[in-house]
Amino acid sequence: MTMKSSTGGNKRVHREFPQLNKEQVIELNTKLRELVSFPKSIILSYQPKTETWYAQYNSKKGKYTINYPTLSYYWLAYPSMLKTVLLHELGHIFNGDTSVRNTSGHASCTNICMDVRCNAPLDRESLRQINDSLFFFEIKRPQGLYVPEEFYPKVGLAVLPQGWSFEETHNAYHLQDYDDDEEEEPKKSPPWIPQIGNFVIITSGSNLGKIARIKNILPSQECEDFYTLISQQPSSCSGGSCGVGAYNEDIDYDIVQRCEFVLESISPLEELVYTKQIKPSEIDKYLLNTANASSVVSSGLIYGNYFRVDFSKIDPIEEPPPTPECECKDANGELNGVMSSECCPPPPTPPLPPKPQPGDLVLTKGGEYGKIISVKGGEDKEKYTIDEVPVEVVNSILGTKLK
Repeated sequence: MTMKSSTGGNKRVHREFPQLNKEQVIELNTKLRELVSFPKSIILSYQPKTETWYAQYNSKKGKYTINYPTLSYYWLAYPSMLKTVLLHELGHIFNGDTSVRNTSGHASCTNICMDVRCNAPLDRESLRQINDSLFFFEIKRPQGLYVPEEFYPKVGLAVLPQGWSFEETHNAYHLQDYDDDEEEEPKKSPPWIPQIGNFVIITSGSNLGKIARIKNILPSQECEDFYTLISQQPSSCSGGSCGVGAYNEDIDYDIVQRCEFVLESISPLEELVYTKQIKPSEIDKYLLNTANASSVVSSGLIYGNYFRVDFSKIDPIEEPPPTPECECKDANGELNGVMSSECCPPPPTPPLPPKPQPGDLVLTKGGEYGKIISVKGGEDKEKYTIDEVPVEVVNSILGTKLK
């Protein structure tokens, strides 16, 4: 089973599982403590809204907690996976990883460098099965693992069976032009949410291919709650249209598939615009022809009730904004009533970039990287003292991948 990140990805798959009941949680916790002996002061906690395992320290209770998702219950049929993932999380606890404060922007890479050491003594096949089951839901070979023999050579470290400290691994990680095996998860966007007034093209049924407008949304408590929740999300606008803001993983966008919408026919003129036969800017010219005047009248035909899957949004041709025009002046500097884009003042000159300062990283004429130590001299006669800096340091500071 696979699912693209644009439609929810692995997180959505995990949310589709039915929530475990109390008896199932007790059954799973009992089995976990049978597989691995660890202190009772370390708590096992079922988290139905998470998609992976993770360990943390609960400062209020003064205890460590290992959290797991719903899918873990189905691993009772695969004890080697349960044992491996539990040992991995215990490794984080016993190595002191849960007390490490992540530096801003380094949460992911720090966790990776900790994972390598935790995975060092664990069964490799079980680790692959866990990755496939938690994140990918398919067998992808070769699947990279965060284990010493695979990861350390990529960051320039010798392979140590017991693993390096995460600090040493993290430092080496940022001294290499290193790309993770897996592609970066693309930023998710919320799906289009049909709204009253939207123009749509019907994609199935007896009215297949017809253009319509959403006139109404039929009453449904589930839909009403969904649209109320959507209306509370920060909106985002681009290209002249507004959406429902950033993707929110706590919202079940699939609800919109179960809503019903009333679709009505549109006027012949709107039909021309939304089938992209004429541009919006050409409407006035079109209506000047008296033969077309009647095209502004809609037939008012109601096509019927449609599910979201039966239509998709349709927009008119996107046109660039018109070139601004300004009033022109005659030879005496007086406004002459003529409008033209050529009479508009030129845009202001962008400000000059700030002059180099001590501490700035620069590229010298010789093609080397350096840091400005001091600046002497006055206007346009500055002299700079520069210390050479290794490219690895530059990449570490700027987050670049220069060579």
